[in-house]
Amino acid sequence: LAPWLRSLKSRWAAASGALALALLLSAAAPAPAAGGTIQLSADDQFSFAREAAEKGAYTQAVFEFRRFVHFFPDDPRVGEARMAIGRALFMDRQFREAIGAFRDVVDKEGGRLAETALLEISAAHQALGESRAALQALDELLAVTADDDLKDRVWLRVGWIYLDQGEFTAAGQAFAR
Repeated sequence: LAPWLRSLKSRWAAASGALALALLLSAAAPAPAAGGTIQLSADDQFSFAREAAEKGAYTQAVFEFRRFVHFFPDDPRVGEARMAIGRALFMDRQFREAIGAFRDVVDKEGGRLAETALLEISAAHQALGESRAALQALDELLAVTADDDLKDRVWLRVGWIYLDQGEFTAAGQAFAR
Protein backbone atom coordinates (compact mmCIF):
# COMPACT_ATOMS: atom_id res chain seq x y z
CA LEU A 1 0.00 0.00 0.00
CA ALA A 2 2.86 2.40 0.73
CA PRO A 3 4.21 2.33 -2.88
CA TRP A 4 0.73 3.11 -4.15
CA LEU A 5 0.43 6.10 -1.82
CA ARG A 6 3.88 7.37 -2.84
CA SER A 7 2.89 7.09 -6.52
CA LEU A 8 -0.34 8.94 -5.87
CA LYS A 9 1.49 11.64 -3.91
CA SER A 10 4.03 12.20 -6.69
CA ARG A 11 1.28 12.34 -9.36
CA TRP A 12 -0.65 14.84 -7.22
CA ALA A 13 2.43 16.98 -6.80
CA ALA A 14 3.09 16.97 -10.55
CA ALA A 15 -0.53 17.81 -11.36
CA SER A 16 -0.76 20.58 -8.80
CA GLY A 17 2.54 21.99 -10.05
CA ALA A 18 1.20 22.08 -13.60
CA LEU A 19 -1.98 23.74 -12.37
CA ALA A 20 -0.02 26.35 -10.46
CA LEU A 21 2.09 27.06 -13.56
CA ALA A 22 -1.04 27.45 -15.71
CA LEU A 23 -2.58 29.84 -13.20
CA LEU A 24 0.63 31.85 -12.99
CA LEU A 25 0.86 32.12 -16.79
CA SER A 26 -2.79 33.13 -17.14
CA ALA A 27 -2.36 35.77 -14.43
CA ALA A 28 0.61 37.17 -16.32
CA ALA A 29 -1.35 37.40 -19.57
CA PRO A 30 -2.58 40.90 -20.35
CA ALA A 31 -6.24 41.40 -19.53
CA PRO A 32 -8.45 43.80 -21.43
CA ALA A 33 -8.29 47.24 -19.93
CA ALA A 34 -11.25 48.37 -17.89
CA GLY A 35 -13.77 49.83 -20.27
CA GLY A 36 -12.05 48.06 -23.18
CA THR A 37 -14.09 46.63 -26.02
CA ILE A 38 -14.27 43.26 -27.64
CA GLN A 39 -14.66 43.33 -31.40
CA LEU A 40 -17.51 41.14 -32.57
CA SER A 41 -18.29 40.76 -36.24
CA ALA A 42 -21.72 39.97 -37.60
CA ASP A 43 -20.30 36.98 -39.47
CA ASP A 44 -18.69 35.54 -36.33
CA GLN A 45 -21.83 36.01 -34.23
CA PHE A 46 -24.11 34.52 -36.90
CA SER A 47 -21.78 31.55 -37.41
CA PHE A 48 -21.55 30.96 -33.66
CA ALA A 49 -25.34 30.99 -33.32
CA ARG A 50 -25.76 28.66 -36.29
CA GLU A 51 -23.19 26.23 -34.89
CA ALA A 52 -25.07 26.12 -31.58
CA ALA A 53 -28.29 25.26 -33.41
CA GLU A 54 -26.58 22.61 -35.53
CA LYS A 55 -25.18 20.98 -32.38
CA GLY A 56 -28.63 20.87 -30.81
CA ALA A 57 -27.80 23.50 -28.19
CA TYR A 58 -31.13 25.22 -28.83
CA THR A 59 -31.23 27.42 -25.74
CA GLN A 60 -27.79 28.78 -26.57
CA ALA A 61 -28.77 29.19 -30.24
CA VAL A 62 -31.81 31.28 -29.28
CA PHE A 63 -29.63 33.45 -27.05
CA GLU A 64 -26.94 33.91 -29.72
CA PHE A 65 -29.38 34.65 -32.55
CA ARG A 66 -31.12 37.21 -30.32
CA ARG A 67 -27.73 38.75 -29.60
CA PHE A 68 -27.10 38.89 -33.37
CA VAL A 69 -30.41 40.69 -33.97
CA HIS A 70 -29.67 43.11 -31.13
CA PHE A 71 -26.13 44.03 -32.13
CA PHE A 72 -26.56 43.90 -35.91
CA PRO A 73 -30.12 45.13 -36.58
CA ASP A 74 -29.26 46.35 -40.08
CA ASP A 75 -27.64 43.11 -41.23
CA PRO A 76 -29.52 41.50 -44.13
CA ARG A 77 -29.59 38.18 -42.19
CA VAL A 78 -31.76 39.53 -39.35
CA GLY A 79 -34.87 37.91 -40.82
CA GLU A 80 -33.05 34.61 -41.15
CA ALA A 81 -31.89 34.97 -37.53
CA ARG A 82 -35.47 35.60 -36.39
CA MET A 83 -36.57 32.45 -38.22
CA ALA A 84 -33.72 30.53 -36.61
CA ILE A 85 -34.89 31.69 -33.17
CA GLY A 86 -38.34 30.28 -33.85
CA ARG A 87 -36.94 27.01 -35.21
CA ALA A 88 -34.61 26.55 -32.23
CA LEU A 89 -37.52 27.16 -29.85
CA PHE A 90 -39.63 24.68 -31.83
CA MET A 91 -36.87 22.07 -31.74
CA ASP A 92 -36.57 22.65 -27.99
CA ARG A 93 -40.31 21.90 -27.78
CA GLN A 94 -41.09 25.43 -26.58
CA PHE A 95 -43.99 25.71 -28.97
CA ARG A 96 -45.70 28.79 -27.47
CA GLU A 97 -42.45 30.73 -27.54
CA ALA A 98 -41.80 29.50 -31.09
CA ILE A 99 -45.19 30.82 -32.18
CA GLY A 100 -44.27 34.22 -30.73
CA ALA A 101 -40.92 34.21 -32.53
CA PHE A 102 -42.50 33.24 -35.84
CA ARG A 103 -45.20 35.89 -35.36
CA ASP A 104 -42.35 38.38 -34.94
CA VAL A 105 -41.08 37.32 -38.38
CA VAL A 106 -44.53 37.79 -39.91
CA ASP A 107 -44.86 41.24 -38.36
CA LYS A 108 -41.36 42.51 -39.12
CA GLU A 109 -40.14 40.74 -42.24
CA GLY A 110 -42.99 40.07 -44.64
CA GLY A 111 -42.50 38.33 -47.98
CA ARG A 112 -41.24 34.78 -48.30
CA LEU A 113 -39.97 34.69 -44.71
CA ALA A 114 -43.42 35.63 -43.40
CA GLU A 115 -45.01 32.91 -45.51
CA THR A 116 -42.59 30.33 -44.14
CA ALA A 117 -43.18 31.62 -40.61
CA LEU A 118 -46.94 31.12 -41.02
CA LEU A 119 -46.31 27.50 -41.99
CA GLU A 120 -44.17 27.13 -38.87
CA ILE A 121 -46.84 28.78 -36.70
CA SER A 122 -49.32 26.23 -37.98
CA ALA A 123 -46.93 23.37 -37.19
CA ALA A 124 -46.37 24.68 -33.66
CA HIS A 125 -50.11 24.89 -33.06
CA GLN A 126 -50.44 21.34 -34.37
CA ALA A 127 -47.72 20.21 -31.94
CA LEU A 128 -49.78 21.77 -29.14
CA GLY A 129 -52.89 19.96 -30.35
CA GLU A 130 -54.53 23.22 -31.42
CA SER A 131 -55.94 22.28 -34.81
CA ARG A 132 -58.21 25.32 -35.15
CA ALA A 133 -55.33 27.73 -34.53
CA ALA A 134 -53.20 25.75 -36.99
CA LEU A 135 -55.93 26.14 -39.61
CA GLN A 136 -56.19 29.88 -38.89
CA ALA A 137 -52.46 30.32 -39.58
CA LEU A 138 -52.86 28.43 -42.85
CA ASP A 139 -55.89 30.56 -43.78
CA GLU A 140 -53.79 33.66 -43.13
CA LEU A 141 -51.08 32.25 -45.38
CA LEU A 142 -53.55 31.50 -48.16
CA ALA A 143 -54.74 35.11 -47.96
CA VAL A 144 -51.26 36.62 -48.39
CA THR A 145 -49.46 34.32 -50.81
CA ALA A 146 -49.60 34.48 -54.58
CA ASP A 147 -47.44 31.35 -54.98
CA ASP A 148 -49.62 28.60 -56.47
CA ASP A 149 -47.20 25.82 -55.47
CA LEU A 150 -47.26 27.05 -51.88
CA LYS A 151 -51.06 27.22 -51.97
CA ASP A 152 -51.14 23.59 -53.09
CA ARG A 153 -48.93 22.57 -50.15
CA VAL A 154 -51.09 24.59 -47.76
CA TRP A 155 -54.29 22.93 -49.00
CA LEU A 156 -52.61 19.56 -48.53
CA ARG A 157 -51.81 20.46 -44.92
CA VAL A 158 -55.33 21.74 -44.37
CA GLY A 159 -56.67 18.43 -45.67
CA TRP A 160 -54.45 16.43 -43.33
CA ILE A 161 -55.52 18.51 -40.33
CA TYR A 162 -59.18 17.94 -41.13
CA LEU A 163 -58.48 14.26 -41.71
CA ASP A 164 -56.81 14.00 -38.28
CA GLN A 165 -59.92 15.61 -36.76
CA GLY A 166 -62.19 13.11 -38.48
CA GLU A 167 -63.79 15.84 -40.60
CA PHE A 168 -63.73 13.82 -43.80
CA THR A 169 -65.92 16.09 -45.92
CA ALA A 170 -63.78 19.14 -45.15
CA ALA A 171 -60.64 17.08 -45.72
CA GLY A 172 -61.92 15.96 -49.13
CA GLN A 173 -62.72 19.54 -50.09
CA ALA A 174 -59.25 20.71 -49.06
CA PHE A 175 -57.56 17.90 -50.99
CA ALA A 176 -59.67 18.75 -54.04
CA ARG A 177 -58.42 22.34 -53.97
